[in-house]
Amino acid sequence: KLDIYGGVGLGYLYTINKNTDTNPNPNVNTQQKQTVLDFDYQFTLGVRFMIKNNIGIFAEGGWATTPFQIGLAFKF
Repeated sequence: KLDIYGGVGLGYLYTINKNTDTNPNPNVNTQQKQTVLDFDYQFTLGVRFMIKNNIGIFAEGGWATTPFQIGLAFKF
């Protein structure tokens, strides 16, 4: 009922950053837009506990989109 697992992921991270200066001076109004396409990777270590045959809970931590996540796991 208890599984310990690790994961590795590779891919691209697409980010759009928009900044607008709200300076009240009408002569100074800057807008910036930056688009970044970077190679990204992740490493995770997780634990899953199956409460029933098809429903479980999990917790993961590591270097990923978020440093820690918890949730439900379903088996079909």
